[in-house]
Amino acid sequence: MYGSFYKLPEAPEYFKALEFFADKVNKGYTHINLLYARENNRDLLLNTDHNFIREQLELTYETILKIKPVVIFFFSDYCKDLIFGADRWVNPNSESNGSYILNGTNFPVFFADDITSMTAIEQIELIKNTEKVI
Repeated sequence: MYGSFYKLPEAPEYFKALEFFADKVNKGYTHINLLYARENNRDLLLNTDHNFIREQLELTYETILKIKPVVIFFFSDYCKDLIFGADRWVNPNSESNGSYILNGTNFPVFFADDITSMTAIEQIELIKNTEKVI
């Protein structure tokens, strides 16, 4: 669906940028959100019941395992705040050549700025790093 729907002229810019990036890597993509609750005020969301956040993250992690991605990109520092740490999804000690490994898997993980704010040079660098691990 993403490949055909988001190439439409009226598609949101974020998804157009993802599609363009995926085309550069010559791979298809799947987009999922870490959290299913939709809230623009991230501080408010992060201050909700920690079990609520944990349960959503567990569901997303299980979904990622079922998808079996070639590589994972988190285009947000906000995501890194939620999942980066020795006791979380991505252990900082797993870093190798600019990528990490999703705990319990061999899936390479990259953290980057929002895809819509990355320069062409930043995207090319990310693509080069991606090609090294896939």
